[in-house]
Amino acid sequence: MRQIIEEFAADLRYAFRQLLKSPAFTTAAVATLALGIGANSAIYAVIDAALMRPLPYPNPDRLIIAWKGEPAEPTFYSFSYPRFRFFQEHALDFADIAVYDDEVVTFAEGGDPERVVGGRISANFLRVMGVKPQIGRDFTADEDRHGAPPVALLSDHLWRTRYHADPGVLGRKVRVDADEATVIGVLPAGVQFRNESVDIWRTRIVDTRTFAPASVQLGASYLTAIGRLHAGVSLRSAQARMLAIDAAYRRENPGNSDSDSSIYTDLLDREIFANMRTPLLVLWGAVGCLLLIACANVANLVLARALGRFREIAIRAALGAGRSRMIRQLITEGVLLSLAGGLAAIPVALWSTTALVTAIRRTMSEIPEPHPNMRVLLVTFVVATGIGVLFGLAPIALLLRGRLEGALHSSGRSSSASTGSIRLRQVVVAAQVALCVVLLSGAALLAQSLVRMSRLSNGHSHHLPAGRPKTVPRRCSTHRFRPR
Repeated sequence: MRQIIEEFAADLRYAFRQLLKSPAFTTAAVATLALGIGANSAIYAVIDAALMRPLPYPNPDRLIIAWKGEPAEPTFYSFSYPRFRFFQEHALDFADIAVYDDEVVTFAEGGDPERVVGGRISANFLRVMGVKPQIGRDFTADEDRHGAPPVALLSDHLWRTRYHADPGVLGRKVRVDADEATVIGVLPAGVQFRNESVDIWRTRIVDTRTFAPASVQLGASYLTAIGRLHAGVSLRSAQARMLAIDAAYRRENPGNSDSDSSIYTDLLDREIFANMRTPLLVLWGAVGCLLLIACANVANLVLARALGRFREIAIRAALGAGRSRMIRQLITEGVLLSLAGGLAAIPVALWSTTALVTAIRRTMSEIPEPHPNMRVLLVTFVVATGIGVLFGLAPIALLLRGRLEGALHSSGRSSSASTGSIRLRQVVVAAQVALCVVLLSGAALLAQSLVRMSRLSNGHSHHLPAGRPKTVPRRCSTHRFRPR
């Protein structure tokens, strides 16, 4: 065991010296690998955050979303208040249903008035999502009715910036638009609403500035409905029950404006990220091609360098070095080179992740904030190590096929070595061209998909109030809590 460790340490020292002897080659190879591995790590970090992590709530597999409209096109702001109340009363045996709406409000107390993002939620919304105030209490059912005394929950950010984290904020009066609300609690840090921080949470979901009370009772659609299934209730069973409840509601309320469409249900996480799954996977494929092209470029450099070292390898073989020993040395050099590229890829990956998320949020605002984690780092390390092994195999092919004894009597490039290198380099060049075609095709398809997504006719814009964006994503842009 000790001998193996000593030989491995000697291989590392020798590989390090060899790379230092060729600074131009080392710099070019490390920079190329850093770009390829960094871009691949960035897109994987985004995919990991959006498609591989469960929603950060208790039992997220029991969270559902319900919407009115087409079964394949979930929309938010599609539920009416009467429909919500009907569902809430008739779904008690299998699910707890809650709703929310967003708004921009004027907040004033303890400083100058300012415009902040607010949220109107049903009294049970936080409990359905599994979020508890860090100080104070949650809303009660009595506070979620028309005419109830206004109460509010503050975000951790507003609590710290305006009140310096003073626990004495509980019970204070704050002015939210025309209402004077009593602060009853503060939510934990990191609670977000559709990746947008909400500073003021209020109940009385029936009171809305968008519609008159008569319109609300006649079925105006302005709410997003989510639910939590009780333990042991399957999604398929819940979907069947929701359809039955909806059929009963439509029979009892034939004149309501929201009785023209059925209600559909699916898992919350599935519909939050449904519109980004295909674009992200296509983008990952394109970035994977970029990584392969980078590897092919470095492989060409490694082959060219191996030809210059053919005489050196032949001399080492003549002095008694076994082929297995030299193969291990070449693989060590390749792995060391790729690991250097992997380390250099870390800042590239961090910058690329930020730029990628910013670009994606122009069309898909639901994308969560990716954070470095062991899974992403492990994938980066495995990719870098695998690439290093491949780099070691390229000169090994010359070593096994070439006639080393002939290199001692020539300039160091035997005919067999030249023939083998030419064939290998031809294969690598052909692979580069093919991958470039695939990359360009994938990029074109991705751009076309993103353009089509941005041009979709989104949501029910005729129901939106002044000040709210005129379009909303047709795929569910469900506001998302993300406690850190």
